[in-house]
Order: sequence, then C-alpha cells, then structure tokens
Amino acid sequence: GEVWLWKDVPGLLSADPRTVPEARLIPAVNIREAAALSRHGSRLLHPRALSILNGSVRVRVRPFGEPGSTGTVISGVETADEMPVKAITALLDMTVVTVRLADGESGARRVAQVMASVANSGVWFVPLATSAADSDSSLLIRSRDEAAVVSAMEGVTDRNGSLSVEVRAGVAAVGVVGPGLGGVTAAAVRALQVLANAGIEVIASGMGRGRDSMTMVVDGESAVAAQRVLHEAFELHLSGGGRVQATSHRDVLLLGAGSIGRALL
Repeated sequence: GEVWLWKDVPGLLSADPRTVPEARLIPAVNIREAAALSRHGSRLLHPRALSILNGSVRVRVRPFGEPGSTGTVISGVETADEMPVKAITALLDMTVVTVRLADGESGARRVAQVMASVANSGVWFVPLATSAADSDSSLLIRSRDEAAVVSAMEGVTDRNGSLSVEVRAGVAAVGVVGPGLGGVTAAAVRALQVLANAGIEVIASGMGRGRDSMTMVVDGESAVAAQRVLHEAFELHLSGGGRVQATSHRDVLLLGAGSIGRALL
C-alpha cells in the first residue's frame, strides 16, 4: 500500500533551501535514510512516525500546492550505492561535552559509567569521535540540555576524581545522509576532505546508525559554509548528483537558430 502525506514543500530536499538555494527534490529514499534526515535536522517527518513503517508500506510526501507532483517516495527499497550521498543537513545551537581522564589513566569502564549516566537521564545525544586520547569520550547534545548532562556526568566524576568534564558550546552538527556513509567509506572520507579543503575545522565526528549518515561538528559560524560546500562537492544540485567523485562530463544542449531555438535563447 501507499500513504500520501500532503505538505507545503515539494518533498524531501537535498538541503534546507533557505541555506542552500540550489537544493533539489530527492525522488526516493529508504526508510532508514528518511529517519536519518529527521534525526539530523529535517522537520518534515518525525522519527517516531517513520519507526512504524515496514517494507510493505510506502509513504509519498507530496506538495498540496502542486497536486500533480510525484514528490518523494519513502519505502523499504534499498537505494543505489553509486550515489551514496542524498542530502546535507544541520543541527544548530549544539554543545559538545567531553569526559577526560587524567594523564596516564586508563579507565574505559569509568567513562562507560558516565555515558550510561547520561543515557539514564533521558537526554538526546550522539556519541562522537575526537582527535583526543582514546580514553576520552565526547557527546553531542542540544545546548538547552547542557546543565542536565553536566550534572549527570559530574555525579559519576565526583566519585572518580581522575575524570573531568569539558564543555564546548556554540557548535553545529552538519549531517551527510545517504546509503554509503557507514564506517570508513569513500563518501565519509570525501566529506571530511571537502571541509578541510574549505578551511573549516571539524571539531569531532560520528557515524549514524547503520550505514546511512555521519555527523561532523563545526563551529556554529561555519555551519552555513559547511552545508554549501558539501552540497556543491557532492553535486547534489544536479540531477543524478550524490557521487563520491565529481562527474567527468557535462551535458551540452545544442540549439539551432529556428523559432524554437530563438525562443529558448
């Protein structure tokens, strides 16, 4: 079966058009990809609404202003890996909280206790990898939850004096969503390279559930630039964009000087 959702937008887009004017409609996404978009900042669909879907039901997001538009189809069909990137998203007003061990300490178990304490608090967070020591652990949280998270962490660190908590506010989480983002993939490496080449520091990064997304934390002031350079680098503004490497050709349209050609020119 198929369920239609009528919205005031064309469907799921490759980026927020207010930030990336070249954003395009995404014709089709997998259920996991749609959920990843929602977790990474898209407000079109709620993750809990997507969690009840299965492969036997398709959802079509259509614009009520254009009833003839096909919109975006969300289904259980796996999408093509040759186009591993579908969209660029961003979560603003975020904070990174890091639990750090004292020099020379090895306490992975204690760090795990801190993470469990945060999870038990019910606060939304994303585990991150940083360039710091392996024994350190960082979380991405909403800035409004900072007090609750730090309190939960300090409840454990006070009992283990070798642990300390560091906070970095004013960051943004830029998400790259698509079927080829899990683990150390060419798409994930390419995304990091694009930001490095643009002079945008990646404070921390994390992989999403499964293989459908990755998160790169940047300074809040760099969020717009990061979204734009990633969208352009993966050619999401073009039909058939989303490849790891830029296309090596361009389509050329030759027009004659007749009445049709003159009208188009």
